[in-house]
Formats: sequence, structure tokens, C-alpha cells
Amino acid sequence: MGTRPEKGAGMAYTPAGQVCHKEPAGDKPELERVRVRSTSLCSVGYDPTTETLDVEFRDERVYRYRGVPPEVHAGLLAAPSLGRFFLAHIRGKYPCERL
Repeated sequence: MGTRPEKGAGMAYTPAGQVCHKEPAGDKPELERVRVRSTSLCSVGYDPTTETLDVEFRDERVYRYRGVPPEVHAGLLAAPSLGRFFLAHIRGKYPCERL
């Protein structure tokens, strides 16, 4: 089994273990998010003009995913299990950063 790289300056892990770039929250305003019913996700925000998806997890960490098409965002919101959809269709498939 592979080993996970050490967290260093500017690095963070999503709750699912994906390495993301950690950015100061002050220089990247968060998108307006809507609350969702999920055991793993708390809220989701999306900007279709930039294809930017913000995801807040239950532990209050927020991650930004770039290049997410509108149909993936719509699929997330319509999914019977948002956590499963997130794991299958978003995590590891789009660049992300922690806000």
C-alpha cells in the first residue's frame, strides 16, 4: 500500500485524504453556499461562469474544486448520496485547494 506524502507548508488533506493546496482564506472569497442533507457534506456553492465548486464538510473545512462542469454540480445536488457522488465524481478528478 502506498504511503501518503507528508503535509508541508501550503498542503492540506481533504477528509477523504486527497492532497490539496492550502490557501489563506482571506485572499479567496468563498462562494455563497447552500446547505445540503448529507452525513459528510454540510454545504455546497457553485459558480458556473468559472466552473468553481466549494464544498464544506461536516468538520467545517472548505475546499474549492476548479473546472467542475455544471452537470457534475447538478448531479451532486440531485444524488441520493452526496458523499458517494462526491467520492465517485469529484474527489481526485479536479484540482482543489483548501480555503
